Amino acid sequence: MARNPLAASIPNAPLLDADGAVSTVWRAWFVTLQTRTGGAVGVSSATADARITAETANRIAADVSIGAALDTERAARTAADAAEQLARINADTDFASGGADTRASLDAEAAARLAGDAHGRGFAFFMAGHA
Repeated sequence: MARNPLAASIPNAPLLDADGAVSTVWRAWFVTLQTRTGGAVGVSSATADARITAETANRIAADVSIGAALDTERAARTAADAAEQLARINADTDFASGGADTRASLDAEAAARLAGDAHGRGFAFFMAGHA
């Protein structure tokens, strides 16, 4: 089984050697620790606080902006729905009155045909009797 290069047990040795420098085993442990934690130089807590404060302000501003955009979209959708409903009502009204006009036209045409047919039957009767 391969050994994990990032695994490091805490050394069981003095931190400093006889000269007062960090001992070799502890130096290796600190290098491994730095590798495991990303190897980057740390930042001061004041810098971290400033970054967190800026990020919080940016997120709040983005939330406000998104909320305003949602309100605008909601208002536009409500207006569009109302306009569509009015257009449908008007179309239904036009269709209903058009149907009534059509019914009246059909009734008038049927009456005219009946009158024409009666006139035609009378003319045919007249012609049959005088032929």
